[in-house]
Amino acid sequence: AKRRLASSITDFEQVKKDYQTISLDRGPKGVLESIAIDQPVRAPLFYLIDYFWVKQLNLEAGTARVIPALFSTLQLPATYWLGLELFQATPAALLATVFMALSPIQLFYGQELREYPQLVFMILLSSAQLLKAHRTDELKDWLIYSILLCAGFYTSYLMSVVAIAHFVYATYKEQAKFRRETPKLSRLYLYYLATCVLAVLFFT
Repeated sequence: AKRRLASSITDFEQVKKDYQTISLDRGPKGVLESIAIDQPVRAPLFYLIDYFWVKQLNLEAGTARVIPALFSTLQLPATYWLGLELFQATPAALLATVFMALSPIQLFYGQELREYPQLVFMILLSSAQLLKAHRTDELKDWLIYSILLCAGFYTSYLMSVVAIAHFVYATYKEQAKFRRETPKLSRLYLYYLATCVLAVLFFT
C-alpha cells in the first residue's frame, strides 16, 4: 500500500511538472517553446519576465514568486490612479485601493506563480490610461495606451475581453458626442481607433 501511495505521489508530481508549469531551464527560446507546446492558452510575457528575474540575476528558483507578489503590490497604486480618473475624488480612490488590498482573490493570486496578478495590473493601468487619454486628448497619451494594451495582450489572451469593453466604452462616448454636436467622427475617437489597430499589429 505504501509503495502504491508513493508511486501515485510520484506520478502526480511528474504530471504537475510536465503539464502545469512552464520550464525556466532552457533559455528564453525554450520558455516560448514550452508555452507553445505545453500551455498554448497562455501568453508569454509573464514567464519571460520570470525567466530573466531568476536566471539572468542568478537567483534561487524560489524567488520566482517575487514577480507575482510584486505585480500584486503594484495593483494598489494602479487602483488608486484608476479611482482618481473615474471619480476625480481622492476619498473614492483611497476607498477603492483599500478594497483591492483586502480582496481575498488578490491576496491568493499574489502567491501563485501565474500571470493573473500582472493581468489585473495591466487591466488597471490600461483602463486608467484610456480615461486619461480621453480627458487630455493628446497623442502621447494615446500611444501610451496602445503600448499598455499590447503588453496586456502579451500578458494574457483574456486582455482581449478588456479591449472589447474599452471599445464599447469609447464608442458609447463617441455616439453621445455624435448626437449632441457634429455628425462626424471626432479626432479623439480616431486616435483611439488608431491606437487599437497599432496595438493589434504589434501583437500579431
